[in-house]
Amino acid sequence: MNKYLLRISFYSLLSFCCIILGFLISEKEFDQSIKYRLDRLIIANSKTTKDHKLLSKKSLANSIELLIEDKNIEKLNDQRKLALELGNKYRYDKRNSKYVKGKLIHKNDTLKVKLRLKGGQNDHYRDLLKCSYKIKIVDDGSFLGMKKFAIQHPRTRDYMNEWYLHKLLNYVNVIYLRYDFINVTINGRNSGIYAIEENMHKNLIENNKLKEGPIFRFDIPGEGPVFYHDLSPYNKKDIKSDSNLLKQYKHAKKILFEFRNGTKKTSEVFDNKKMAKAYALCDLSGHHHATFPFNLKFYYNPTTGLIEPIIYDNQLIIPIENEGLLGNLKSVEAPIKNNGEIRWKNDPFSERLFNDSAFFTAYIHYLIEYTDNDWLSEFFNKTNEDAQNKKQIIWKSYPEYDFNKKRILFKNQKTIKEILSTYILPEIKDSSIIEQKDKKFISIRNKNRLPIELLSVSINGNEITNCCYLLQPNFINELPKYQTIEIKDELNSIVPTCFQKINCPNADVEIKYRYLGIKDIKTANYSMKISFKEIQSPL
Repeated sequence: MNKYLLRISFYSLLSFCCIILGFLISEKEFDQSIKYRLDRLIIANSKTTKDHKLLSKKSLANSIELLIEDKNIEKLNDQRKLALELGNKYRYDKRNSKYVKGKLIHKNDTLKVKLRLKGGQNDHYRDLLKCSYKIKIVDDGSFLGMKKFAIQHPRTRDYMNEWYLHKLLNYVNVIYLRYDFINVTINGRNSGIYAIEENMHKNLIENNKLKEGPIFRFDIPGEGPVFYHDLSPYNKKDIKSDSNLLKQYKHAKKILFEFRNGTKKTSEVFDNKKMAKAYALCDLSGHHHATFPFNLKFYYNPTTGLIEPIIYDNQLIIPIENEGLLGNLKSVEAPIKNNGEIRWKNDPFSERLFNDSAFFTAYIHYLIEYTDNDWLSEFFNKTNEDAQNKKQIIWKSYPEYDFNKKRILFKNQKTIKEILSTYILPEIKDSSIIEQKDKKFISIRNKNRLPIELLSVSINGNEITNCCYLLQPNFINELPKYQTIEIKDELNSIVPTCFQKINCPNADVEIKYRYLGIKDIKTANYSMKISFKEIQSPL
């Protein structure tokens, strides 16, 4: 009987513990939940994690200490409570106290700073002991060459993923941010390893060996697509106080609005190569978060008179099959269509950007370059030593972490190469030659997700086209659209006229075509029964 009671008591206690555990696991406010602790406890005992702990001792991390008065700590905590209540909207709420004063100590330097809570999503502030902060140095000093930067949990940008993004941007000569991992202490409490990310300031431009010019973005608060919002410059005081910067910003705003209105093309407003490189790199990563209009930042280059992208916050490295190419289903040199895909893929900025054939061609060019067999291997070889050092710094606080995304990047290379070399054959409408009075036509449709250059069409060995036609992609929410080509055949030597339009001979049709921006030419051959149709007008 006693054994029975003990057994009942044991299972009752176990059930109670499971209920409490389930509650704690479902609690979302802190990532230091029971589940998180259990996961880390299990991983912490693995051989790999133990090896990482040993290796972490080989690397020294830059360290800073933040000294913040109690009254300002309370203000930061109030910001966090507001963020937990309102989500992303806390940043625009009148109750938000914005920046508070503090001090930053690095080695023997003490710098006056202002800081505030950072981030729109709760991964920035759900953990009370590891909140994200924006920091700006208010005196003449700088930290690692930066006057403005952010610190955040390395998880927020997925640890090494963002570090590799900026290394890649630097590798292809596109503006990159200084992104590193440092140890942070706040009022004597060691908060462990943080990611540090450079923010928008002239130091960023100078570090990229460019001439100072205005940095700006689309203003976030507002209705409708961000692309149609007003512009918002960074470092407003500096721009207003410098007549050259103010003039440059006004010009940048003017040409960007002309681009938005369709009176200027991408290549007339943006640095075509750098924009195309940035978009191709995001495709290589498989994720396009950095290209969302609300994430994009811009720099006006006073030397070239063109706008350059500042790409960051891409976070993920995932298979390209998940999201597809940024260039998929884009109208080129044609009225812009809603491509039928979801979310950012049909944002007006992206649609306008790809509408310029010069930009689209440059984008394809860099996709081809970045998917070369040796390109990615050479990049990893050049960054391997630096990457190992950064991982060892991360392991000081997160020894269970490891970067395992290389295989995804190499797989994305292979997949993109396959996409650019795989075609669905052009479709000839009704497999027919169409006759209207004394004229003959053939209608051809592109069934692919990328635009196609139609280089030539030959019937019975006679070329009937003068290069070239651009066939738009096969849009999802639109009826099939055909390119109609007139057959110049006054003597009926190409397509013989048949007696009473019956028992007509076969016509051999050859089409030469390629994706816009691709050099290799594809050939499609058709043998079709000619069937004449009287119509009112060509389709």
